[in-house]
Amino acid sequence: MTGTFPDFIENGSLISRDMKMMFVPAPKVGCTSIKWALALAQGTVPRSPAVAARGETRDQRIHDPAFHGLPNFASLRSSERQMVLDDPSWIRFCVTRDPYSRLLSGWINRVLLGANEGPGADRAFAHESWDQSVATDLGQGFRDFVRRLIDPAAPAITDQHFRSQMSMLRPDVFPYTGIVKINELDEFVARVAASSIDRSRFDPQPMNRSLRIDPQSVFDSETASLVDAYFVEDFEQFGYQRIEFAETASPVPLSTREMELVSIVRAKSN
Repeated sequence: MTGTFPDFIENGSLISRDMKMMFVPAPKVGCTSIKWALALAQGTVPRSPAVAARGETRDQRIHDPAFHGLPNFASLRSSERQMVLDDPSWIRFCVTRDPYSRLLSGWINRVLLGANEGPGADRAFAHESWDQSVATDLGQGFRDFVRRLIDPAAPAITDQHFRSQMSMLRPDVFPYTGIVKINELDEFVARVAASSIDRSRFDPQPMNRSLRIDPQSVFDSETASLVDAYFVEDFEQFGYQRIEFAETASPVPLSTREMELVSIVRAKSN
């Protein structure tokens, strides 16, 4: 039965047999926190793991299947796969995020801070559109990036941080029992934890924190219209509302100290 569903679901999913849960993660949608919660509850990772020798962070390690120790859907026997799909006691879920904040979070992580590790990452993005001019207006750097990203003449996107959630999660072909908006995750976790003793250990904690930038401060109406069209399936499939942004965005300068911190993080990431 391998290959029944798209590769992203087959090989990117995580299975917790004890909790009867299957999670299909999308980058920049709380996947680090949820992966840790699943692995800790299943007991396949230590609670205080050492950082790898090559310098990757604790958060980054959880994306390595050899570290988190959880099987994916493709690795299950045929009978197990059928049970995951047919047994009503199983939870098959994914988490989604509004396209504006997800794209901005991806840009901060992959471009501004230069992170080149993690699931579905394209190392080329770590060098994309970043220079010292971001100090005078971080927002302009983001808007310029969006225009290059969405340019019809640009190469096809391979970095999953910038692909549509619909193209990866595919709720049109996979039978999820829960498609959870990230702002409703706490409520979902509470219901899951209360549903059985085994699931009471499932407790995602905030991880992989980065710079907090309000989309209202960096989007303008033109950039928003590009995102609206590019991620149209995400808006329609997952029920996110389009936002009216100002025609122009005010500059968002970074202080000398903030630029120093960005440079330090970039140096550690490359």
